[in-house]
Amino acid sequence: MANDRLSKSQVDSLASAFVDDRISLESLARTCLERCEVVARMTEREGEITRRFLTPPMRSVHQQLDTWAAEWGLDCRVDSLGNWLAKRPSSSPNAKTLLIGSHLDTVPNGGRFDGTLGVVMGLSVIEATRDLSLPFHLQVVGFSEEEGVRYALPYLGSRCLTGTFDSKWLDRFDDSNVSMRSAIESFGLSTRGIAEDHLPPDSVLAFVEPHIEQGPQLIQAQCSVGLVTAIAGQSRMALKFTGMPGHAGTTPMDQRSDALVAVARVVTELTRYAENVEDLRFTFGRIEAQPNARNVIAGVVHLTADVRHADDRIRLDAVEYLKDYAEQVSRQSSVRFEIVEHVQQAAIAMDPSVQEALGQAVLDSGLKSFELSSGAGHDAAVMAEAFPTGMLFLRQPSPISHHPDENVNEEDVADGIQVLINWVTRLAKEQ
Repeated sequence: MANDRLSKSQVDSLASAFVDDRISLESLARTCLERCEVVARMTEREGEITRRFLTPPMRSVHQQLDTWAAEWGLDCRVDSLGNWLAKRPSSSPNAKTLLIGSHLDTVPNGGRFDGTLGVVMGLSVIEATRDLSLPFHLQVVGFSEEEGVRYALPYLGSRCLTGTFDSKWLDRFDDSNVSMRSAIESFGLSTRGIAEDHLPPDSVLAFVEPHIEQGPQLIQAQCSVGLVTAIAGQSRMALKFTGMPGHAGTTPMDQRSDALVAVARVVTELTRYAENVEDLRFTFGRIEAQPNARNVIAGVVHLTADVRHADDRIRLDAVEYLKDYAEQVSRQSSVRFEIVEHVQQAAIAMDPSVQEALGQAVLDSGLKSFELSSGAGHDAAVMAEAFPTGMLFLRQPSPISHHPDENVNEEDVADGIQVLINWVTRLAKEQ
């Protein structure tokens, strides 16, 4: 059993090697950035970075990741919902699993580092610790779906791993009228295995998601990395306003049931509301008007609302205000208002023990410690429902994300890898 444990000298030696040898860290960081560029070229649309859940480019990503993982002899597989997993097994009997990773899907015309960077950083940590006999399995996960683009449902990949995937979702359809069930089967997977593919809570030691910040706080704090304390709760809603289409030239203004005008009033008022509540985020990201003709009054309007705050009470108050105000406008405008769908994700605090260990790894790396909450949703929010979970943010040169101009500094990636190495080695010592 002694050979399955790291001695203090092993831990200190490994940490010292990567803390002091910037060339090694920079090489790992450079490889991560190069790999993100390779993955970015695997896209549904030429000239964009668009990769939705279980579309053909995702298969290419899996194959490329398999190739990189093979360099270190990792055990690779794709589970029933398309999550890519690569494990470096421990020699210890009854070992638990330490998970590192993020998602592989993108928003339409998104960025090359959102999600993907966390996956390839996990591979770099395995490379850096390849000569050590760890007392736990070290596994990298690339979640198949986080963004919620194809089926208007986020976190499908992490829902599978945590055993919280709802089988009713298999009958949802995308914009091309392809059911989720069909998409899974067309990818060569079987829906029958979804229920069995979850990880038992007692089998996971911890999960950490490295991710670009997607905001300006680390820039303002002049920190290369940040410890995420909590992930904001979200309410994602599909709304419908139904009025009466009519002729643009002959229908008097005071006799119209204009669904688009009602929507405009709601969007304007809720934007004003959010601007007066600290840290509240209110977004109307998608709108479809029917019949969508320039000389016809809009009879039906579909739109989405995205409400976020780290305090669930504030978020839920905002949702209630949206409902009340939309009902008021509807009565005044002779328009019918309804909520077609309402999906919620409560605010999630990161695990204190994981946070403490990551915080110590930051200090061990000679870096400044900085804590922040995340306004963006992440798979870590779902994983935290089942496993001890933490997040490590990396600074962006400019806080642009979900956009092709998304970027990250090589030096900051090196710092992030260093923190993860120190975290893994320290955890191994404690085990």
